[in-house]
Amino acid sequence: ALNVLAVAGRMCAPSARLKLVRGILLQLSGRRREARAELERVAQDRPVPAGTKTAGVLQARAGHRGTQLRRTARLLLAISYYTSDQAVKAASLFRQLSHQDPRIALAWYYRALLEAHAGQSARAEQHVRRALAEAPQYAPARYLAGRLAFAARHYAAALKDLRAAIRLQPHWSAPHYLLGRLDLRLGRAAAARREMQWAARLDRRMPQMEHRVLLGYLQKQADGDTR
Repeated sequence: ALNVLAVAGRMCAPSARLKLVRGILLQLSGRRREARAELERVAQDRPVPAGTKTAGVLQARAGHRGTQLRRTARLLLAISYYTSDQAVKAASLFRQLSHQDPRIALAWYYRALLEAHAGQSARAEQHVRRALAEAPQYAPARYLAGRLAFAARHYAAALKDLRAAIRLQPHWSAPHYLLGRLDLRLGRAAAARREMQWAARLDRRMPQMEHRVLLGYLQKQADGDTR
């Protein structure tokens, strides 16, 4: 796929979308430094200034799309920083994104993850609820909400969120595992055993479910769905 994009880039001037796709492919190929450089180019790209001859036409045709592409690039760049343990840079970008467009659920979700890692449970809870307000069907956010509720001993809320995560992504092992732990804590041994067995089977079959869910979400982002 990268070779095809290279040929396309030689045949015509590479567009922001082409650069974005290349950045995603580089990231998936494990070439994170190159991916970040490509994504930074898209994120920092600026529309044609007002007053030039072509500004009106370009802004009319691609203004909104260009903004969406830049925000998607910043989102991917922030996720790349997060997965590379560069929490400060990631947090800064996610904060900017959630202020620029509060509808970007992934920005709130990753802000919640970062706060949870820092031990700021109350802030993590606030951010994950904002994520769910924008994307109630996003299973990782529902699971994170359940995980936070479980840690806070809010078992009724944890039960609700974990069951919702399983309904949304029944083949993802993590919610089954945590629900099993919750059932065990509530004295429901048979239910706990059933969930743990599900988790054990699913973990062998689909160890990267959250990664797949994330890729599906990002595809929606690239297609213009900001939620």
